[in-house]
Amino acid sequence: MTATRNDPELQAYVTDVLSMRILVVAGNISASTSMPGSPRLFSLCRELSRSHELHLATRCLSQERFHWFSNDDATRGIYASITILPNPPSTVAWWARQRHRLHRAVYFESQYLHPDYHRQICRTIRALATKEHVAIIYVDGPEMSQYVESDQTLPAFIDVHDSLTLLCTRMMKAETQWRKKCALYLQARDVSRWERCLGKRFPLVITNAPVDESMIKRLSPSAKTLAIANGVDTEFFTSNGEYVQSNKLVFTGVLGYGPNQDAVNLFLRVDTSLHSRALSRGGVLGRRK
Repeated sequence: MTATRNDPELQAYVTDVLSMRILVVAGNISASTSMPGSPRLFSLCRELSRSHELHLATRCLSQERFHWFSNDDATRGIYASITILPNPPSTVAWWARQRHRLHRAVYFESQYLHPDYHRQICRTIRALATKEHVAIIYVDGPEMSQYVESDQTLPAFIDVHDSLTLLCTRMMKAETQWRKKCALYLQARDVSRWERCLGKRFPLVITNAPVDESMIKRLSPSAKTLAIANGVDTEFFTSNGEYVQSNKLVFTGVLGYGPNQDAVNLFLRVDTSLHSRALSRGGVLGRRK
């Protein structure tokens, strides 16, 4: 018997074959669309959960944030399981600090500051991947990359968001105090050494802007990179064609976040006519927190 394209059994078989189990490793509970912070990871996981089974292993820096996330209806059904990883110890031994400095480790690395904790998190993530039979590990942010090793049997992708080398270099150039400028120079040197290894450690490195992708490629030419910008996909979400004349400005972001405040102020300074209209209409609309 020949199965047709619309045959339910065939569709179920194709879905089962194409579906994967993915372990998402994050440094904190991801922000949903109703929570403060970037919903980048949440939006990605919500989309992936439509076709794949996702498991989350994350630190939790705030119990209030975890309860907020758990009680949000939009987060239900995204993750098949959630594992809360312990946070690193709050105290560091003197000799551990010296070893960390001697190895010129990046500020977020725990291998020398807390070696027992580092081994514990590595074992936990590997055991979870084995238990859930995951096919891919998705690492969110540079901080959690130290606990994941990618290999042929279990590949791991990393979303670094921003190039830390580019960020530290920009901050160093803007700094006027020479002590802080020197500290930023040393920090930029260490993170650039870390970013040079990304191409060898991960088969795919994701950034949130082409400028960050270019920096990663310059530091690690062998790295396979992909830039996924934050914002609205205008190719997918298209206008309905209706023309609406309005003098209102709606900023769909969190105005309690400093960079968002800077963006709005810069936008209003550039377009002075929009600034005057926004003030006459009562200001800019956006989430406070």
